Amino acid sequence: MKFLDHIIAALERTGVIPGEEDQTRKIILNQAFISIGFLLTFLFGLIAFFNKLFLIGGFLIALALILAGTFFYLRKTKNYSLSSIIFVASSTLLLLFLSITGGTKGTGLIWLPVYPVLTVFLLGPRKGSYVT
Repeated sequence: MKFLDHIIAALERTGVIPGEEDQTRKIILNQAFISIGFLLTFLFGLIAFFNKLFLIGGFLIALALILAGTFFYLRKTKNYSLSSIIFVASSTLLLLFLSITGGTKGTGLIWLPVYPVLTVFLLGPRKGSYVT
């Protein structure tokens, strides 16, 4: 539990903008989403490579690198709006890829119901509805 508390404290320290609680909350949530997205896509990409699924593995590793760049961009500039758009665009590419290829053992379509919730949450109700 101390490890999780340390991660949360690190995200809070890097996302604080004095007097801007709403922006601070959005930055911290974006950092959390991007971090989790990076870890999972990188891990699944490595697993795909070990299972000799090179197309899926390469695609997931490429997305993980995009998410890593987005994370560092967000930490440096605190531009949560652009980082949200990049994260949603990466998620869109991932879901399209999984829909077309079927993912591993045909499980790609399982992730589609998550997409509308993610876009509305990160982009807001108006922009998220348009994207969805």
